[in-house]
Amino acid sequence: MHRHTTLRSSAVATTVALAAGMLVALGTPTAHAAAGASLPFTSVEAESATTTGAKIGPDYTQGTLASEASGRQAVRLSAGQRVEFTVPRAANAVNVAYSVPDG
Repeated sequence: MHRHTTLRSSAVATTVALAAGMLVALGTPTAHAAAGASLPFTSVEAESATTTGAKIGPDYTQGTLASEASGRQAVRLSAGQRVEFTVPRAANAVNVAYSVPDG
């Protein structure tokens, strides 16, 4: 099951950590080049961020977690693990996409 969460913030250069089911604001990562239309948004991918989880992919096998992620890469988190990234410029919102295993 894929889930999307949108958070609003007036922070400048905010760091956000996704810790196995918990989103926490913290304190500057590399933005990931995204395909598609030119929009005033910056994408920051988990696999380019600091993590204590397992980076997986790229994988093009249909139905795998990585193959369904943007860039065909993802980070798998277990209890107590996290992904931490910092937006590269001032932001007023963050959109987080994540997947929870069935069962």
